[in-house]
Amino acid sequence: MEKTVYLIVLEKETPSCEEKISTLWPDDHYISSNKMVAFVSDDTSTLTREIKDKIGIGAEHGAAGFVTKLSATALSGYWDSLFWEWLENAR
Repeated sequence: MEKTVYLIVLEKETPSCEEKISTLWPDDHYISSNKMVAFVSDDTSTLTREIKDKIGIGAEHGAAGFVTKLSATALSGYWDSLFWEWLENAR
């Protein structure tokens, strides 16, 4: 089954968003820092806007950040090795 990996980047530590992420995707998320979370979903049709609303990012919630889908063909960088291992296993 195809899976989608999403990346959530918060402007600052936002416990309310982190709690919602942990509740919505309890076994499928990776918190790299208090400002960056990745998670995997079997639902490939979910819009990033829907995720943003579910976790409480936006002016109406007082939390700044963004959600994006990660593309396996366009991902490179230097980050904690645990993240790369999680990402490899998540797919």
